[in-house]
Amino acid sequence: MQKAGNKPDCASTVCAAAGAEDIPKIMELMSGYKQDIGEEPLTQAQKVALGAAIETGRITFILAKRDGRAVGMCSVCETFSTFQCASGGLFEDFYVLPTWPAGLWKPPSRIAGCVESHRFGLAVRTRM
Repeated sequence: MQKAGNKPDCASTVCAAAGAEDIPKIMELMSGYKQDIGEEPLTQAQKVALGAAIETGRITFILAKRDGRAVGMCSVCETFSTFQCASGGLFEDFYVLPTWPAGLWKPPSRIAGCVESHRFGLAVRTRM
């Protein structure tokens, strides 16, 4: 849904836990993330290990998609919280693409808000 001035609202961004079919999109975002923070790209062995961790549920990625394109992500690993003495979650790899196709408004804070909102919902549902 578009608002006046060609500014997409949060409703046009869909955030959901990624599945095995999203692994190529996650790898693409991870490449951008690593490059943007000045780290070396994932090696082939690291890509295989990450893909296996996603497929077996050892790590979950929340993807933000706009028009079917992955534009943001956050990873979640379940852990045990000594503070709560219950399941907890470790959230990492929070990344939103810094560039957009020509003519598209750049709203990273709206995408980040959508990912954050889904992350909170996941934490509540899984009691992390």
